[in-house]
Amino acid sequence: MKIDCVIDCDLPGLVRESAEQRAQTRLGRFEEVIEDVKIAFKDHNGPKKGVDTECIVEVHLHDHPDVIIHETSDKVGKALYQGLIRAARAVARTVDVKQNRRKYQEGRQAKLEVAEV
Repeated sequence: MKIDCVIDCDLPGLVRESAEQRAQTRLGRFEEVIEDVKIAFKDHNGPKKGVDTECIVEVHLHDHPDVIIHETSDKVGKALYQGLIRAARAVARTVDVKQNRRKYQEGRQAKLEVAEV
């Protein structure tokens, strides 16, 4: 799983290391289905106060649709934390739906084969 961070120049440089570490922790269990993760930060108002720090988490999956999460907060860490939680939930849902659909289709096919005999 490759993790790439794009950080606005107004934000501190330590954000990259923290983002990569947290992404690995939150999304590491899905490593076999994740191609890469892109995390982007934007500070819309610059040094002014307010809810303006945006974290965009893009998770590109093998054989599944991509997951894209936008999270806005007043703090960088909070936006990252909430964005990664939402991304992990969305990836789990996406993977689980496909696995359940496959199990359902296999079970249905087995029932049809038994009925034909």
